[in-house]
Amino acid sequence: MNARKIRAAEPRAARASCGPGPTGVNRVDFMQAFRSTIARLAAALLPPTCCLCDAAGLRDLRGFPLDMCAICRELLPSARQPLTSGGDPPTSVFAPYLYRYPVHHLIRRLKFSGERSYGRLLGQLLAAAVADHGLPLPQAIVPMPLHPSRLRQRGFNQAHDIARYVGACLGLPLFANVLRREHPTREQSGLTLAERRVNVRGAFAVMREPPAGHLALVDDVFTTGSTAAEAARVLRRAGAQRVAVWAVARARRAAYAGR
Repeated sequence: MNARKIRAAEPRAARASCGPGPTGVNRVDFMQAFRSTIARLAAALLPPTCCLCDAAGLRDLRGFPLDMCAICRELLPSARQPLTSGGDPPTSVFAPYLYRYPVHHLIRRLKFSGERSYGRLLGQLLAAAVADHGLPLPQAIVPMPLHPSRLRQRGFNQAHDIARYVGACLGLPLFANVLRREHPTREQSGLTLAERRVNVRGAFAVMREPPAGHLALVDDVFTTGSTAAEAARVLRRAGAQRVAVWAVARARRAAYAGR
């Protein structure tokens, strides 16, 4: 039995953190040993330290350093209903945390202070929450794009930084150049539902054909849902069969000024 058949027989969740598929059984063993060695070296040379209290940190799904201690992780503001769905057709939304301290502190430091190491931490936390809740894994990860003017101003896309580590932790490919933001949109807060839909209509275009099947659209904060719904609509129209939205945190409109 070749390696492809062996991997096809495995439960998808069981290989969630195993990375891209190898070409042979020996390569499977080699890559597992290689990743294990790298994880041990990283833990020894770069011991994780909690970014909130300086205590000893944890490890992520791959065994790599996670810059948060067990106590601070337990104190993260978890959402009572992290998984919801809505829209037509329905789009599932997974946002495991509330946009409150310290989650909103980490997001704001990433976005507005350029602390890009927090992108790694937020991606690791989101990936762990996906695994903990047993969500079905998609075929690929797509980061929510920024408009080019905002990207030039900020210098990076925080959703891309987060999505990179979600994909790395769960062994999923990242398709970063699938969606393009066509025009900047007004702030969603303060708009009616109808106005929000008009505001984001036509905001996205497809740069290349997305993978068919199940995709996860990754963002930092989920607010009104109008932006995510429009991006998901464009992806489905381009060929994706199913689009889930994964965001680190869920915020009330009054608590968060969106993109």
